[in-house]
Amino acid sequence: MPALAASLLGGALMLAGSGVIAAGVIRFRRAKTPVEPWKPARALVTEGIYRYTRNPMYLGMALFYSGVAITRASLGAALLLPVVIALIQTRAIQREEMHLLTVFGKDYADYCRRVRRWL
Repeated sequence: MPALAASLLGGALMLAGSGVIAAGVIRFRRAKTPVEPWKPARALVTEGIYRYTRNPMYLGMALFYSGVAITRASLGAALLLPVVIALIQTRAIQREEMHLLTVFGKDYADYCRRVRRWL
């Protein structure tokens, strides 16, 4: 891929990723629930970007990471992305989902039926 195209595509992905992360953080702040995944949720956030993805902050990180890999022309980083996503899925998201199901019960289960995990 030519350098200019890689810079534009990578920059667009980093910008999109940053925007998706910010949209998730803003919704959490408005709901007065912690952004940090190791702190217990105080509210079930289902509005805004959460109508389209249950994990906008992780999605945004993956988009940003993809953009960095493209702008740096890093095949190694690109090849590691599926590993990073698998680790996020198994080490963070699954644990968070079990917690949210315990705390919010049917409301969370209904939300999961309406909104996909990633996109």
